[in-house]
Amino acid sequence: MRKIFKNIVLLSGLIALSVAGASALAIKSLNNEIFVAKAAQHKEAFDPYVYTGSYYADGNITVDDTGDSLRSKLTTYINPPKVPEYSGKGSGSLAEYCQQADEDPTNKSNMIYLYTRNSLAKNPANSWNREHVWPKSLSNGNWGEGRAGADLLHLRPTYPTTNSTRSNIPFGNVTNGTERTYEGMTYAWTGGGYFMPLPSVRGDVARIIMYVWTAYYDEYASRRPQILSVFQSYDTLMQWHIEDQPDEMEGHRNDIAQSTFQKNRNPFVDHPDIAWKIFGNQCSSTMLSRAMSTYPADWNQSPVAKKIYLSANELTVNVGQVTKLLANVPATWSIKNKANATLEVSQDKTGVNITGKRIGETTITAKDENGNTATCKLTVTPGRNGETGEDDNLKWIIPLAIIVGVFIIAGVVVTIVLVSRKKKK
Repeated sequence: MRKIFKNIVLLSGLIALSVAGASALAIKSLNNEIFVAKAAQHKEAFDPYVYTGSYYADGNITVDDTGDSLRSKLTTYINPPKVPEYSGKGSGSLAEYCQQADEDPTNKSNMIYLYTRNSLAKNPANSWNREHVWPKSLSNGNWGEGRAGADLLHLRPTYPTTNSTRSNIPFGNVTNGTERTYEGMTYAWTGGGYFMPLPSVRGDVARIIMYVWTAYYDEYASRRPQILSVFQSYDTLMQWHIEDQPDEMEGHRNDIAQSTFQKNRNPFVDHPDIAWKIFGNQCSSTMLSRAMSTYPADWNQSPVAKKIYLSANELTVNVGQVTKLLANVPATWSIKNKANATLEVSQDKTGVNITGKRIGETTITAKDENGNTATCKLTVTPGRNGETGEDDNLKWIIPLAIIVGVFIIAGVVVTIVLVSRKKKK
C-alpha cells in the first residue's frame, strides 16, 4: 500500500513538474513574441520628408549657388557651436540625445538602431554602441570623442555586434557578397572590401558623410579627410542618395539637433539638391543627370520646374582639360569667347563637354525653349605643363620683331651719322 502511495506521489510530482515546465516555456515563448514585436525591423524607409522651415534664411544661400561657393557658405553656417558629451549617460550626453533623435516614428517609446533598422525600448546606451558612421580610423586622426567625433548628426546607435562587423570598412556596392545577419535580421552585405547596408539605410549614411565633410571642412583643413576614404566612389555616394531619399526619421533627427544642443541641421536632408550642386562634378554625367532630375534646384523657391538651371555657376578648367556642364532641360548652348574654350553639345542637348583652349575668363550660356537663360562663368587656367593656349609661333614673333626693330633703328642711326660726316667733308 505504501509502495502504491509512493508511486502516486511520485507520479503527481512529475505531472506538476511537467505542467510547470510547460507554463515556463509558454511564458518564455510569449515573452519572446513580445520582444520580437518590440524589435520589429523597419526594412523600408519611413514616410518621405519635405523640409518647410526657415533655418537657412540667414545663411545667404540662394537657389543658384553651386560648387565651392555653396560649400563655403554651408560650412560657415552649419558648423555646430557645440556638440554633446561623447561618454556618460546623463543629461547633455550623446546617449541622452540619441534616444530623442533616433526615436521610432511609429512608437515613441522606442528608438531605431541604424544598420538593423529595428525598434527597441529607449535606453541610454545599455544595449547599443555610439557608431561613427565615418570611422575614426578613416578620418586622418581627426575624430576623437569631441567635435565631429561626438556630433549628434554623425553618430548613430547600433548593436555592438553590427558595429564590430562594420568596423572601418568603407561603404560601397557589393555583388555576390556575404550576407550579414543579427538575430535573424539581414542588415548588410560585405565583399570586395566594402560594406553595403540595407536599401533603406544607404541614403542615410550618404547624407551623413556629406554632412560631416561639409560641416567640418575648415575645422580640419590641415589634414582634411576625403570622402573617397570612406565611400567607394562619388557615383556610389550619389546613387545611394538618389535611391534612398530623405525620410521623416532623418527630418526628426534634424529637428532634435536644431532644437536642443547643437543648434544646427544636416542640409543634405532638408535640401537634397545640394548634393549634386557640391559633389556633382565629381560624378559621371549619367549620375549627375539622374541627381538633377531626382532633386530639382528647389531651395524653397517656386516655381522652379519651369526654370532652367545648371550643374554649376562657376567652373575652372585647364588648357587641354575637359570638364562637363549640365542643364535640367534641353538647351541651346553658346560661349562668349570661343578662343578660350570649345563646347561639345550632347545629343539630347542637356549638357556640354568643355575643353580649355586659352587662358582667360568667359561665359557659357544655356537657353531653354521658352527663352529662359542660365549662365556659368568659365575660367581657363594654364595646362599641366604650363601651356597657355596661345600660338607657340606668336611667342617668337614679338621678341623677334623687337630685335629686328632694334637693328633697323641702329642701322638708321648709323646711316644718318655717316651721311652727316660726308656732308661735313
